[in-house]
Amino acid sequence: MNVKQLLRRYRRPLNITIKASVVVLLGWVLYSNVLVSDDAWRIREAFLEAITVARLPWLIACVLLMPVNWGLESAKWQALAARIERTSYWRAYQAILAGVTLSLFTPNRVGEYGGRILMVKSTHNWKAVVAT
Repeated sequence: MNVKQLLRRYRRPLNITIKASVVVLLGWVLYSNVLVSDDAWRIREAFLEAITVARLPWLIACVLLMPVNWGLESAKWQALAARIERTSYWRAYQAILAGVTLSLFTPNRVGEYGGRILMVKSTHNWKAVVAT
């Protein structure tokens, strides 16, 4: 069996393993940074002090507008990626979410590049980095 056949055979289990690893790693990062951190209680108290009845609508608006922002970013990515390869809006949205997820693990949100290039063919990786 050559490498191409092995990759074809184990692509689905490998893909599932990578996705599960990202979910577990994301859970660990959130747990260690939010719940176990020494500053977690101070951050929580500062957040609760900052959230007043007057500011609550702004927080709700921000949370509700995040998917809209990602949707607009997806449309932009779809237009930029169209020069490289045709992609659906849903695939572009997945690329944006993958980039946001990976950027949590990397400094200066460098992971956004990695998340987006995961959604294009490997022959177009450098073109996708430039498009990003």
